[in-house]
Amino acid sequence: MIEYVISACGGILFIYLGIRIHPLLAVYSLIFLIPLFLEFYEIFKTYRIKQEEKAMRELWKKVEEKAIR
Repeated sequence: MIEYVISACGGILFIYLGIRIHPLLAVYSLIFLIPLFLEFYEIFKTYRIKQEEKAMRELWKKVEEKAIR
């Protein structure tokens, strides 16, 4: 979790300095934020897959209960 904070702070700092010093430095600073966004995307994708699997298990339980009756 601490690496997320460090990456976000570093990216924000470089964007601020880039705006103050040179606009290309602000563009360069996005390189520091890309891994952070990719990590959040992976976390979200994993969460979404787990939710879909859970929904499918619940659906199969309902189908099995109906089949037994």
